[in-house]
Amino acid sequence: MKKCIFLLALAACLMLTIFQSCKKRETDTHGPGKPTPPYELVRAIHWDNGAEESMIYNTDSSLKQIDARFRTTMSNTIFEWEDGKIKKVYQNYSLYKDTYYYENGRISYYTIGSDLVPSSTYKMVFSYKSNGLPDKQQYYTINEAGTKLNTETTYEYNAAGELFQAVTTTGNSIFTHTVDQYTDSVNFNPLFFIQVGLFENYAIFNLPVMSTMKKYPAKIVRTVKTGNAAPQIDKISENTCEISNKRINKITLKTSILGTTPSSNTVTGVFEYH
Repeated sequence: MKKCIFLLALAACLMLTIFQSCKKRETDTHGPGKPTPPYELVRAIHWDNGAEESMIYNTDSSLKQIDARFRTTMSNTIFEWEDGKIKKVYQNYSLYKDTYYYENGRISYYTIGSDLVPSSTYKMVFSYKSNGLPDKQQYYTINEAGTKLNTETTYEYNAAGELFQAVTTTGNSIFTHTVDQYTDSVNFNPLFFIQVGLFENYAIFNLPVMSTMKKYPAKIVRTVKTGNAAPQIDKISENTCEISNKRINKITLKTSILGTTPSSNTVTGVFEYH
């Protein structure tokens, strides 16, 4: 849908351009991604693979745009707001936009679609527990054939209210993302944790779930179970953060793919504030 050579080249690092830190936690009344002062804004992220990203903000310090460059390729991610809440997120080269809808002050669902291709839309619907934490995510495809439920994810939390597991059922397969470790307490803008469109890690890296976190997941283990087969660990994501004054100054992400052809990738980003 939105895949291109540029995104493949930046796949390891674009997932990490998500750490706009501030000295005080954002509140629900200001909407996801809109900080309350005092705060420090991330102005740039410098990656050791050569990628560079710079952030542009509105006058109220809400995120307006992320400009990314990898070698000679450029990309822009645009953020639009309505009544103090994020409304649309999209990239300059793509026809598709993420559009958010709210009920009782919370995101009830968001769609992934294009005005030019209205016959194919993706919809992510959220329900919540009585304490306000996300309880379930349902991912639908809507097209000329009707509405189809593709996956359903349920969320489990520990006694501290931190996400412990996201369990996704699709067909006869179950994908379980277990957060084995968290970083120390850190303030961040959850908008930096999401990508535009449909992507592999949507079960955890979505705005309703990331908006509840006060720590960043330091280790996520993904287990896959298909049919009656025994569950197998197929992916491990490890994040090493240098944190001071509750802001991330540097992060190293290591992604390990297990199985018959194991592989790993590591990338480090340094954050610039002013």
